[in-house]
Amino acid sequence: METRPPAPKGFSWKDFHTSAFVKPDSWHERTASQKQPQAAHDICAVSPERFSASRWFETGFTVQIARLTSAWQRSAQEYAAGYLAPFVMGLPDKDMLRFTTGSSEAGIETIICRFRDAPKGMKPVIVHKFIMTHESSRSMWAFTFEAPAKRWEREWERFGTPILQQVCVFPTLEPSLRPQH
Repeated sequence: METRPPAPKGFSWKDFHTSAFVKPDSWHERTASQKQPQAAHDICAVSPERFSASRWFETGFTVQIARLTSAWQRSAQEYAAGYLAPFVMGLPDKDMLRFTTGSSEAGIETIICRFRDAPKGMKPVIVHKFIMTHESSRSMWAFTFEAPAKRWEREWERFGTPILQQVCVFPTLEPSLRPQH
């Protein structure tokens, strides 16, 4: 049986398919699934704001889990790079705030990317992506925290750091055993 540390005050553990994270207790939640030829995606988004598919949040956290299909003939790490590319391609150097990669003994590869996104006519936001891949399970997990640039430091400290310090992935969990939420 898995043992988790206690959630920080004001947060509760949220199981989502082959992942878990701490969710602020008062935050709203939406989930969705998408099937594409290369991968099936499960998505969970949480935010202090009420949001919908047509009205997105300013501050929030999103988990995207991709399970690669046989149509994807390359590695999970290459899938992650392709997932990340549209977000960072063409960004001015000054807007790329952090980019690191790593790996673990458990076979999990990581990419951490933080950037400033300032589409014309919209409020600038800071986006922090923590991406994990596991080749044996042909899976990718993309954990994203974002907040308006003007409130970034406060929101990151209050919500982003506690959430991202507690994310867990379970690459070998069989699909039939995944918690259903």
